Amino acid sequence: WEVDRAVLVYYNCTSSLSALVTMSSFAHHTAVEVQLKEQLVQGVVMFTGAVEFAAGDDWVGIRLTTGSLGLGKNDGSVSGKKYFQAGQDKNGIFVRSSQVKRREGMSR
Repeated sequence: WEVDRAVLVYYNCTSSLSALVTMSSFAHHTAVEVQLKEQLVQGVVMFTGAVEFAAGDDWVGIRLTTGSLGLGKNDGSVSGKKYFQAGQDKNGIFVRSSQVKRREGMSR
């Protein structure tokens, strides 16, 4: 039991650390891109962390920009809770941090 518990503690610590490292690379206003089915969308990070509508603390809220405007799913709100300002409806999305990539050639 002691060995199993030590492995479990190690796994939990490394999983949390991995999520923390992934999340920390997406500071607010970082320019990012996300592959949504067949569509690559671009935007900026406006929210990171836990949400009320799903489990986990690795969510990223993105305000879509440029040619991606109108391709989102919300305005930064889900079920009446506002997480960030996305402007108009369909200019915001929430995705897991593992789906987000920093945009090439962007300083932030």
